[in-house]
Amino acid sequence: MTNTKIINKIKEHFKNRESFPREELYNFYKQFDPELNKRTFGWRVFDLKKKNVINSVGWGIYTLSTKQIFKPQIDNQLLKINKILTTDFHDIKYCLWDTAWLHEFMIHQPFNRDFLVEVEAEIMESAFYKLKDRGIKNIFFEPTRNSVNVYLTETKNNVFVKSFLSRAPVQKIKKVRIAPLEKILADIFTDEKLFNTFQGQELINIFENAIEKYIINFSKMFNYARRRRRGKELKEYIAKHLPHLLKEFFP
Repeated sequence: MTNTKIINKIKEHFKNRESFPREELYNFYKQFDPELNKRTFGWRVFDLKKKNVINSVGWGIYTLSTKQIFKPQIDNQLLKINKILTTDFHDIKYCLWDTAWLHEFMIHQPFNRDFLVEVEAEIMESAFYKLKDRGIKNIFFEPTRNSVNVYLTETKNNVFVKSFLSRAPVQKIKKVRIAPLEKILADIFTDEKLFNTFQGQELINIFENAIEKYIINFSKMFNYARRRRRGKELKEYIAKHLPHLLKEFFP
């Protein structure tokens, strides 16, 4: 049987499933190739992901690619910041994101937006002054809830320089290292003091709309939240407020 026909059968077989485990997909493949071993199957899975037939939503858990891949618009401000960082610092570990990316998931639209610049702790101060000297305005170092409240009332389009957590998930768009949706969701949950604009009912709205529209790797999100010491709380929060979306992850 050709690969195209097998892909069509996979789509048909799993079309009504929210997700399915790797072992089930392997057993399904073996109907057409009884001698298939785990190593070769790994390449088959890689090929399915590359062709956007399936996506990982957890460790060894897949879903058919019916949702969109999160690819936000990169603002000129982030492009400028990215150019400064990559030009003046070599092999820097960093991550950029824009709170305006969350607006599509919200009912009440904020009047302001913030740009997050997360860099290695060792060069945070140097990066801060370098960006400031290069003309980045309204830039603040390690903001707290109280300082954020002041900034929001006095300035717009603030730039916050924060510490980048090692091994935090990142993705690249236009050669810019940005925060993937999994990281953004975990960040606004775990740091409610900084992201107080997105709390309460809006937090539920954001999670629900993001999960419904985009592909989310829940293992990646929970692992990152766990590194921020809030993994258990995040699971409990989603299980409580969004059980209808994640019934297969929280039986």
